Amino acid sequence: MGAICLTTDLSNLSLMSKDVERVVTEQLNEYLLTNNLMLHYQSAYRKKHPTETSLLRVWSDMLNAADTLQVTLLGLLDLSAAFDCVDHDLAAAVGARVRFG
Repeated sequence: MGAICLTTDLSNLSLMSKDVERVVTEQLNEYLLTNNLMLHYQSAYRKKHPTETSLLRVWSDMLNAADTLQVTLLGLLDLSAAFDCVDHDLAAAVGARVRFG
């Protein structure tokens, strides 16, 4: 049998990836909440906890530390390129085995 031809229009891939991302986020959120794995101050994947909530918490903690003359050290990491190194075949195999949803 010959190679399978992919006839999906490339413009649809962006839409499909957004749909997949939304489904995975919903399943991960449900799994973490159901199994009590969500940390108290965790904002990621939590409804009604946008980035602004985290930033306000950090800002508040820094102001409180300054009021009590404590030293504050803030370390920021840019992990945006970290997932470029992920072995996608391995990630898919682990995802199929774990079965979040």
